Amino acid sequence: LLTHPVSAGMGFSQLKRGDRGVFFYQVIPLYAEELRFVFEHGSDALVDRFAQYRMSDVVDPVRLNVCDVKIH
Repeated sequence: LLTHPVSAGMGFSQLKRGDRGVFFYQVIPLYAEELRFVFEHGSDALVDRFAQYRMSDVVDPVRLNVCDVKIH
């Protein structure tokens, strides 16, 4: 999932240099179930679920799968 850097704040998403800008994005690796969830419900719904489970935006290779049926 490609999104704005959440923990850095929206002010960090763009750096202006004269008449040009550099945009920063964050990559969030997804589990297969999470990707299916995005196709069915949209990425905003997945981001809401990340917030519900208080997921950090720091990449964690063993993070909770927020669409794993065992946690619901």
